[in-house]
Amino acid sequence: MTAEKTTGVSEADGAFYSFAGVMLSLYLVPATLFTGFKLWRQPKKTFTARWFAINVVVLAVAGYALWRCMDNLQGVDMSGVFEPYEILQIPSGASVREIKKAFRRLSRDLHPDKNRGNERAAAARFGRVTKAYEALTDPIGIENYRKYGHPDGRQSMLLNFAIFSSFGGGGSGGNSALFVLGYFGVVFGVLAMVVYSLHKSSNRRDPTQVSRRTTAQFVDSLNDRMSLHDIVELLLSSDEMTTIRGDDDAVQAQERSKTHDKLIKKMEAAKALPGDVLTRIKKHPNPVARENMLALYQYLRRSKLAGVSRPLWVDVRLRKILLELPYLVEIFANIAVEHSIKRGYTASTLVRTLGLLPSIAQGSFVADAPALRDQLNRMTDDAALPEYKLEEVSAHVLDEPNVQPGDWLTLSATLVRNHVSPGESAPIATTFYDAVDPKSPFRKEHAWFTLIDKASNRLLAAWKCTDLGHRVTQKKGCFGPDIAGNYELELRVTCSPYLNCSASYPIRLKVETTDKSAVATRARSSTGSIALRAYCSRIPGSDEASARSCALPRVTHEDVVYENPWIRLKTIHFLDQRGNRRQWTGLERTTTYPRADPAVSTSGAEHRDRCDDRTVEEKCDAVVVFPFLTSAEADPRVILIRQYRPPVGKWVLELPAGLIDPDETPEQAATRELLEETGYHATRVLHIGPPMVNDQGITNGRCRLILMEVEADAQRNEGVRKQRLEADEMIQVVHAPLRGLIPWLMERKQSEGDALDARLYSYALGLEGLSAYLPVAAASVHRE
Repeated sequence: MTAEKTTGVSEADGAFYSFAGVMLSLYLVPATLFTGFKLWRQPKKTFTARWFAINVVVLAVAGYALWRCMDNLQGVDMSGVFEPYEILQIPSGASVREIKKAFRRLSRDLHPDKNRGNERAAAARFGRVTKAYEALTDPIGIENYRKYGHPDGRQSMLLNFAIFSSFGGGGSGGNSALFVLGYFGVVFGVLAMVVYSLHKSSNRRDPTQVSRRTTAQFVDSLNDRMSLHDIVELLLSSDEMTTIRGDDDAVQAQERSKTHDKLIKKMEAAKALPGDVLTRIKKHPNPVARENMLALYQYLRRSKLAGVSRPLWVDVRLRKILLELPYLVEIFANIAVEHSIKRGYTASTLVRTLGLLPSIAQGSFVADAPALRDQLNRMTDDAALPEYKLEEVSAHVLDEPNVQPGDWLTLSATLVRNHVSPGESAPIATTFYDAVDPKSPFRKEHAWFTLIDKASNRLLAAWKCTDLGHRVTQKKGCFGPDIAGNYELELRVTCSPYLNCSASYPIRLKVETTDKSAVATRARSSTGSIALRAYCSRIPGSDEASARSCALPRVTHEDVVYENPWIRLKTIHFLDQRGNRRQWTGLERTTTYPRADPAVSTSGAEHRDRCDDRTVEEKCDAVVVFPFLTSAEADPRVILIRQYRPPVGKWVLELPAGLIDPDETPEQAATRELLEETGYHATRVLHIGPPMVNDQGITNGRCRLILMEVEADAQRNEGVRKQRLEADEMIQVVHAPLRGLIPWLMERKQSEGDALDARLYSYALGLEGLSAYLPVAAASVHRE
């Protein structure tokens, strides 16, 4: 029996060899198939690759180890599982004569003297046969085997582990158990630490997915009047951009709050962004979001900040933004497509969202001449800017001769890339992603299609095309208009990685009304309400009948011609009283107070003026202050300013005025502007006028007239009066008599050659209306 234990492989070692063989097979089989497939598909490239040689060496070593495991399994000692009848190769219940006969035959065949060259295995089997014969010829052994399945009586279950017996089998049972516990603790502990370390060091997530919270935030924040800054703030404040690296990042960003303020002041001094945008960044509660916005704006407005130093964390934030923000832009764009169509929104928000893709890729907010020149300079000599053309465009209903309200339209179009040769694919674009992630999918020349109703700017369909071929055919289904009439649709296609690369195609669509379609349209009342809201100017609190009655004239949509951080030049499309389509060119500010509410349409000024009973505050850009300087010892005077205006080329006599900052009331703005431009502190507000249009033939800007009293005695207590002007402001303070203000203005115009502000002259003519607020001034006017 001693020879048996020393010559065979133990069951514990056999378990190890079995486990090792299975693990090696799990690697060898797929790795061999993968290597063979690569060698078959790309033999030349595979042979020259470094990984191929390394993989072959690893496969050879693993194959040899598997062969050794299988060879060792052949000599496993199975004496632990004792079946005497099976060992003697006789049936169960054989007689004593048959047992002796089988023993003589096997002992003769397995005797070590007859198995020269294989004595080790023969001795092991001979010992097992001898033990089986002794067990079956002993009456007690036979009885135990029949009762308990073993000639030695009751047996306990043996639980073993796939480790070498020399490691776990020696010593006492307690030491063996401790070794096994430590062995598996080390194995699984090290494995868990490796996985955790790799996950932490990678610091990457699936950028194509966002959390449910972020999705809900995007859906709730979506409206059809979102500005570009609103979209940027929403995306950079999401959980994916602020909490991906844990709480330590937020703590470090909070500790850098002072550097945030310094960078904001530098950007404000360089006039890189409007003041309200910088104020929104400064007041944002999340420090990581603040850093994200500062890094992005510093990147997109770097031409204005060429001489401004930036902290080190800006580059870290910018790298993360370039890696992940484009994915968020497309996710938000898909959400905007789905919900804009459901809610009947215009395409403005989607167009601005998609405009971020080329802006980030080329590093510029707007497609102005410097940005286009830089874009061209980054390209190689043999590369060409994308040149798109749409052909074979149609919108129709399948198997129907005409289109009825609410029908499902099938849109067909063919995109032709003239800069790509037939049979080839569009080349990889040259972008700012090249240095950060050369494998970025946003370097590919993907295209976005949008179908828009030109009259209402309503979004009907939008989708992304990833085909990079020379000639690409696209088919898309969408719901058509719900109201009968003649429509002019426009299919637009824009290039994601390049600025100012797009094409459009007009589609004329006639929607006819039938009795059947009218019933279907009435049945879809909710969809009809969406269509009415999209095709008519929205009036809060009004029903469909009143909305239809005031549908003409109305503004249908606006096209932005040029935009900078302060003003926007646009072409305004509108319908006159007879329904004829007309155009107008106008300006608007990019900052308003308050920001436009998505529930209130701003597409038609006449509708906003008629809805005086609404609770939503009307937007306003600026305030104009009419300050009266009063004193118990002298007649009231008017505080005017004499400011040099470059567009006029003259000094202009005017009233103190200025833009309203975000989170600032008109009263606060008026008090601040009066103090900055004149150095006077307002004593009290006499009157606040409603938002009034100014130069309405050119701009939609609105301002409030605010009457203020400034007590001269109170100014003496404030100390030395000092103006707080900006670097480009040239303002002089002038005191004019309230009594005889009109003659004084005319004399000043003749003597000094100053230009007169129209508002100042108009307000001077209306001083008769001051009786309710300033009796002394009104009495002096009456005496005059």
